[in-house]
Amino acid sequence: MVWIKPKTYKNPVFPYQRFVDQDAPTPVRHQVVIFGSGPAGLTAALDLAGRNIPSVILTQNRTVSVGNRAICFAKKTLETMNRVELGDKMRPHGLVIWGQRRQ
Repeated sequence: MVWIKPKTYKNPVFPYQRFVDQDAPTPVRHQVVIFGSGPAGLTAALDLAGRNIPSVILTQNRTVSVGNRAICFAKKTLETMNRVELGDKMRPHGLVIWGQRRQ
């Protein structure tokens, strides 16, 4: 299945908003800070939340993703995704690689 982005669609751009911590009178410490809101960062945040560990995600993205963020999933990635019950849902949407080429 090939997805073609319609030319009329425009990704929403969300305005910058200051986080309440930025205006705190003293520095705020977080137990876990995640850099990036891609598949790995969001999965890490979900996994931590499932363990009742609070986290903060920092990202420079101001819109939703354009195109694929991941199309081939490594075995380790799927194992991690299985921990948050997403691996079986992701598998049909990725490509299967039967071997790898070494240089």
